Amino acid sequence: MSLSNKKKKFQRQLAITKLDEMLWDSTPLGKFLGVIKNKNGLSSQGVISKNTLRPWVVRLPSISLGYKRMGPAGFQTIVIAGNSDQALDKALDCDIWEVLDFSVNSIQVFLKEPF
Repeated sequence: MSLSNKKKKFQRQLAITKLDEMLWDSTPLGKFLGVIKNKNGLSSQGVISKNTLRPWVVRLPSISLGYKRMGPAGFQTIVIAGNSDQALDKALDCDIWEVLDFSVNSIQVFLKEPF
């Protein structure tokens, strides 16, 4: 194989490798891992950082609060906090709770708008 053929083959292989990388980087997992790999900070790449205050939904069963006549229904509130523990603490101080018409069997704390 001549030197020019080797260079052409090498250039084609580089082009294929670059296309593979571009394809991987366009997938959600590729974007996420690229952010972690670069360590440029998650918030600069459109991913919310861990310390950001976000809305959390806190649900409590009515039976645990002493409302036995309501049956398995529950209560819900939305608070702004940095993590689930802070959200539960803030919810306990909250005066505004929505009555739910479906069964809540345990305490639930989750993000209102996940990533």
